Amino acid sequence: MKRKKVSKPRPRTPRQQAWANSARFRSMGRAMMKRFNNLRRSGPKCGAHTKINGHPCQNPAMANGRCRVHGGATPKGDGWHKPVWPDANAANWNAKLARKLTDLERAAKKRARRLRSMTPEQRADHAAWQRSHKPGSTKAREAAKAYRQQEADMAATLRRVREQPMSEESRAIAARIAEIEAENAVLAARLAELDAPNPQPSDDMGIFG
Repeated sequence: MKRKKVSKPRPRTPRQQAWANSARFRSMGRAMMKRFNNLRRSGPKCGAHTKINGHPCQNPAMANGRCRVHGGATPKGDGWHKPVWPDANAANWNAKLARKLTDLERAAKKRARRLRSMTPEQRADHAAWQRSHKPGSTKAREAAKAYRQQEADMAATLRRVREQPMSEESRAIAARIAEIEAENAVLAARLAELDAPNPQPSDDMGIFG
């Protein structure tokens, strides 16, 4: 896998360095850290579970109950697979929409790169997963999942039955069933012959037609 090249940060200009060393900048930084620590101790906490140990995040939460890392609202319900567009009445609606479109384009390119890097076996597994995980309502997906499980259980049961050795009684019953099916086929053929319409004699056939 090719490693992404990390660009070095630009050096600060003399004006930027002077601002970073100023007393006002440091006071602003101390005030921000004091506010952050106060929120971390007494403010609402993010309830998202971390991937490392599964414990709650505990970072200061925003208005939606999540921190800046776990922040956005995750789609739920029947529209979980649809993108959530920003509110058109918001003051910075244009910026949010542009950022949303950029994120969707970036995700599409990442998905395309991943598909191109797959082997034929991985691509087949991915296609099978896509067929079995079609987007839809929660009830429809749960019903489809239950149906797939029932099919798998039935197939496993039939496989176990076929693998079990047949007893003498079972062989005799199977042989008798085959004989009855053969007799039924002969009777069905005779009935078809009897039900077939007889050809009407023509004038030139005479009485021996």
